[in-house]
Amino acid sequence: AAEHRRYGTRDLATIKVRELNLSLPLVCDAEISGIWLSSCESLVFVEFPSSTCRAAVFLLLLRAACACGASTPYITHWNGGDGSWIEASKWTAGLPNVTREADLGGNSNVVIPRGNFTAALVRVGTEAGDRTTVEVNGGHLLVRQDSLIIGEYSGGVARFILNDGSVEDAMDIFVGGGTGSTGRMNKSSLVVKGGQLIGLTMTVGEGLGSNSTVEVDGSRATAISALEFVELLANSDPGGTPATTTLAFTLDAHGVTPIAIQSRWQGLSIEHDAASYCGLRIGLSAVPPRGDVTLVSSHVPTRGTFDGLPEGSEIMAEYGHHIYRWRLTYQGGSSGHDLVLENRSVYPPDAPVTHAFERPALPAP
Repeated sequence: AAEHRRYGTRDLATIKVRELNLSLPLVCDAEISGIWLSSCESLVFVEFPSSTCRAAVFLLLLRAACACGASTPYITHWNGGDGSWIEASKWTAGLPNVTREADLGGNSNVVIPRGNFTAALVRVGTEAGDRTTVEVNGGHLLVRQDSLIIGEYSGGVARFILNDGSVEDAMDIFVGGGTGSTGRMNKSSLVVKGGQLIGLTMTVGEGLGSNSTVEVDGSRATAISALEFVELLANSDPGGTPATTTLAFTLDAHGVTPIAIQSRWQGLSIEHDAASYCGLRIGLSAVPPRGDVTLVSSHVPTRGTFDGLPEGSEIMAEYGHHIYRWRLTYQGGSSGHDLVLENRSVYPPDAPVTHAFERPALPAP
């Protein structure tokens, strides 16, 4: 399987193979900027600065793939039903690892327990008819070579919950499809309740007509980080089904753990067509803190606004039969680019006094 992707001004061709025990002589009329061969068995990366080499590179990689044979499966599928990630018998080709992709589908609830785990790529509930939930309960999952994809094809329902532990993805995190194409009217969600979530990027609602949600529940998570950008997209399927994309935060007594974006190139982007909805939802699980609450921290301005929520909009949420109020700004924090709830609440006389946790400043990219 070969694919071509564009990342900024660079062209990156990636081919997945099972073994590679051959040299790669290459003749082109433009300089090759770099060639990497993985020391394991799954990936060959060839980066080149112009399209003049593309055909030669593709043919070379295709020849390598054909020469490799099919001795070792590079995808292992969950057999369906409930169970633990560590149950090797539940996988068609054994446990996922750094060179083997994990495909979890069917009517399943899969728990990742304490321990250290790797996978080349992780797909959750990507097929039509899937009703798949993955819960991380103290485990440390490293997605080493490609993306974490939550939901994809129409009719699938996917849910990924981080309760405790960590999920680190060397590439992208997709919620609601990894491809902006037809046939992607799935329902998918990513919920962070604790632990640590780190990805190169986070894209929500890529699938046309999808219903996609990212929810941060309280302040218990230690970090939620996208190194390059966070995109919230909502675009209708050509058949007319509108998309719904939601960024949700449930505040506890110390607010929420903010989503931190490290890049100075791109921050939070909110994009949708006229028929679709891209919204912000705020809830409460306790009396909220007395100060302002940062939802997303960024080095660069936000592009776009949530539906019905321009700069300065009032946000309200109820807890204990009392209404709390904030002013929404896309220009908050020391950077002037954070998404912040500026507190405008009047508290009951007997309400506890709490404050949002101090979070470390964003590191310089």
